[in-house]
Amino acid sequence: MKRFEGHNIVVTGGASGIGEATVKAIVAEGGSVIIADLQQDKGQTLAAELGSQARFHHTDVTRETDIAAAIELAEREFGPSPALLTARVLLASQVPSAKPVSMTMSKPWPYSAAPSSSV
Repeated sequence: MKRFEGHNIVVTGGASGIGEATVKAIVAEGGSVIIADLQQDKGQTLAAELGSQARFHHTDVTRETDIAAAIELAEREFGPSPALLTARVLLASQVPSAKPVSMTMSKPWPYSAAPSSSV
């Protein structure tokens, strides 16, 4: 069994750089991925390259509704209880008025983040 087999992961910033490398590693290890990014061309190209285990969702990480929609896509395409991995981090200097999503979400995150010995 591969390390991410049966896992469903939303990766923000997944279209390039460290996020892209993370997406490729997850898929190579059997996981399914939502590439959540603003870079639509790169994200769609990467999803097409990776095949049935990957989908792209245009996502602005400063908008709770975008992140919720990416999670809903993950559940619809790959099943319940997706994990959320943030490869795109905004610096305060980039968006001074933005707060981390965890501080601004209107509802609590419904999934636990219990460690798994299989990963």
